[in-house]
Amino acid sequence: MDAFNRNRPYTDPKWGGNFQTQIPLAQMVAYLSWLKQAAPWVVNPETGRDYDYAGFWLAQQAGYPMAQTTTNPFLNETHFPDYWKTPFHATFSNESRYAKPNAPHWEEDRLTDSKGKTLFTESKHRRAP
Repeated sequence: MDAFNRNRPYTDPKWGGNFQTQIPLAQMVAYLSWLKQAAPWVVNPETGRDYDYAGFWLAQQAGYPMAQTTTNPFLNETHFPDYWKTPFHATFSNESRYAKPNAPHWEEDRLTDSKGKTLFTESKHRRAP
């Protein structure tokens, strides 16, 4: 099952399926320049649907404290906050702005559903140094 179909029941319907923030045209060049540097794995921002990078970027430009990257201690790589993960993301959680409160939640490195079933374990995906 793909991530979106698994996450659909946990998705807040108020978003109507729109999980990407629109960048004002006047800021598009700056945003695309940032995206190329901060998230080079997003080949095409139009199809990079698993994370709302535009929402993160606009929040960062506005100085919101939560719009900061951290280092994932289990993978030792840059981590963007779950707040902007969309239902297309494999680790969509209740921390996402697009999620219902009953969405899977994090218990250390494990993404767990309401019945205690582990859906994803980050330490199992650790990359070799």
